[in-house]
Amino acid sequence: MVLPSTKKAYAYTVLSASWNGTFATYSKNANLGSLYSIAVDDAANDWSNSSSPFDFVADSASANNIRFDARSELGYTTVTYTPSTRTINSFIISMDNIPPFPWWIGGAMPMNYYDFRTAVRHELGHALGLGHTDTSNRLMSTTLPPNTARSVDADAINGSRFMYDSSYTGSPPERSYYGLTLPPYSGPGTYDDQSTAISYGGWAPNWLTFNPAANAGFSTISRTGTIGSRAHIALGPSTVNKITLFYSTGPDRRNANVYIDQVNVGSINAQTPEYRRQVGKTWAMTSAASHSFEVRFGPNAGLFDVDMFAVNIATVGSGTYNNTDAQLRYFGTWVPTTGISGAYNADHTISNTAGSLFRFAFDGDQITYYYTTAYNRGKAAITIDGVDKGYIDMYTLLTYRQQSTTFGNLGPGTHILNVNVTGQKNLLSLGTYVDVDVLNVP
Repeated sequence: MVLPSTKKAYAYTVLSASWNGTFATYSKNANLGSLYSIAVDDAANDWSNSSSPFDFVADSASANNIRFDARSELGYTTVTYTPSTRTINSFIISMDNIPPFPWWIGGAMPMNYYDFRTAVRHELGHALGLGHTDTSNRLMSTTLPPNTARSVDADAINGSRFMYDSSYTGSPPERSYYGLTLPPYSGPGTYDDQSTAISYGGWAPNWLTFNPAANAGFSTISRTGTIGSRAHIALGPSTVNKITLFYSTGPDRRNANVYIDQVNVGSINAQTPEYRRQVGKTWAMTSAASHSFEVRFGPNAGLFDVDMFAVNIATVGSGTYNNTDAQLRYFGTWVPTTGISGAYNADHTISNTAGSLFRFAFDGDQITYYYTTAYNRGKAAITIDGVDKGYIDMYTLLTYRQQSTTFGNLGPGTHILNVNVTGQKNLLSLGTYVDVDVLNVP
């Protein structure tokens, strides 16, 4: 794939896992011999002497070993990591020595020989957590032609800074990478925080996985408390017209900034009095091209998490949607109940379990939420597009069906309604129940 010229600065990918620190040790196998051992040190020093924040340190006792091996490619790096913490644990670099392999390490380079130091620099890039790029003529390109030398270039340095420097604000990665084949850009679908399509930077172990996370989209979230930490997904090229970020809000949650193609398109305030899962906000894409979407935590100290990304989330338009409609997505403990006299369709769905929620994605400037008020009702927390809309107190001494609250002036486009059972209530109420009867989008 040839990337558009405007994307050339993004010529790196990341494993979305990194070392627990900014250096790694390495040892050299005796089968390298003295001259190739020196060349390995040269390549490692090229990384350490660059503006990359990551260093390689020679240590004869290190389990991270660089060696000659019988391979069918120039070099191969095996990286082990712990997915739950996104921490790289070790690496083995195997350089091909099927005789007579035409490696070059000094003097005039004969035709059809390969620069050994360049190949080692490339493999060390994998060892620190970089993947391949499909842009040509880069250190981390998938192929190295003969008679070609490549330094630790700006794109490789950007990749290492994305992963290990929380102050980095430059080019994001093309996409996240885990295998030998560069994955496609992320198209329509839902990507859990654990998806390999998401790359975490500044550095990856700053993002902690919580599993299970009650009422999260796929029961997991990735959370950070380090300012400058970022989560990134590459979109496109032509089938993406919007992206929705789902995250949690709560008393310890703080702000994050959102960037599309490196342009700040707004901020998120994730602080609410109680915890609310699957709060969502949608951004439209203005052109049919590949895009980068990045969330950067900060500037205020606290916490922020990523639940999932939804690309081209399914929505509905004008209409009336009963509580049983599939567009209402329930999480937690909800009980559908029939035979409800006075309800829109003689039914409703009800919960008194704090933290339970339903969400609803729609297109339109306004939405009306219908519910029952009664002696045993509690308070529902309302969030629309990440904005705290306050509470609906559903307590009344008598029972009243099809009571309603309207939220208007939302603007055109896609909106995400989130209704959360708080477990709170009026002092006079005998319960904390919250129900949904019907939703109406005019």
